[in-house]
Amino acid sequence: MADKQKSIGEIEFDLRRARVDADAKKIRKYQHKLEDKQEELAEAQQELARVQNEMSALRK
Repeated sequence: MADKQKSIGEIEFDLRRARVDADAKKIRKYQHKLEDKQEELAEAQQELARVQNEMSALRK
């Protein structure tokens, strides 16, 4: 998950730089990449929560 968060940070940096440069094409590109990575992170977090819940239930 740390890798996904790092990737998001890098894309956010690139997006900020594209905004400073007022490069509409790059802004769209990085916004799309950011949305994809945020979705992947959310899915990974949901999977982690599911597994943690299952482990907790098995311990009882």
